[in-house]
Amino acid sequence: MIFELIVLFMAGWGAGIITGLIGASAVALVIPTLMIFLNYEAYVAIGIALAIDVFASSMAAYTYGKHGNTDLKAGLQIAIAAVIGAFFGSWLSTPIPSTSLGGTSGFITLCIGIAFVVEPETETGKEFQDMKIIKSVKRVLQKRKQLSSILIGLSIGIVSGIIGAGGGLMFLIALVVALDFPIHKAVGTSVIIMIFTALSGAIGHIYYGEIMLTAIVVGSIGGVIGSRSASTFANLASEKQLKRTVGLVFMLMGGGLVIAEVIL
Repeated sequence: MIFELIVLFMAGWGAGIITGLIGASAVALVIPTLMIFLNYEAYVAIGIALAIDVFASSMAAYTYGKHGNTDLKAGLQIAIAAVIGAFFGSWLSTPIPSTSLGGTSGFITLCIGIAFVVEPETETGKEFQDMKIIKSVKRVLQKRKQLSSILIGLSIGIVSGIIGAGGGLMFLIALVVALDFPIHKAVGTSVIIMIFTALSGAIGHIYYGEIMLTAIVVGSIGGVIGSRSASTFANLASEKQLKRTVGLVFMLMGGGLVIAEVIL
């Protein structure tokens, strides 16, 4: 029992650290941890992971908001559109090779991470963004930010629903690259979005699966503590330091996905 509580707390704490630093879901960390070390069923582990995400994201959103690093309006617009898109995506869901998806998303995440680390003071993907067509698209997106937020939310929500991913990294990348958010505000807004996307998923999993209240409480306490410490550090860090930190995490996550696909 004590071992189980320690594993739950540490899994939640690790999830909170990732959420507080890069505004992305850490279900990929929590789910295998609970399944490997505690023999939890996959459906139950997913429900617990999503519940931890809700609390960790709420703490991160509070911390970033206290430092003025959130855009509540854009966050809510994207979140509502993403939830609708996710339901639609689940309905559209088709068999897609998970290996190709994992390898491709891992490679893209790895490349973005390298760009963040190597050139933290420059605009992300400057050469890419200097292309005429990209500049034209960005001008349209930034002129109509409300419509852009809704379209981004719907698009990522549909993709998330189809492939079963949380979309946290995609939201962060879209905010930085498409809407030109500073990295602090992008992370702060991303965690606002995650509160709603994770909550909608958690409710469904808990409703249809076994409710393990103790596991949710212990994991969420770890998540809140990890998220609080990571988001406090992130808000005290300079734009350059945070971008570099986010880049390192992206590189680890992307590299891990690529290696896993090659080996498995």
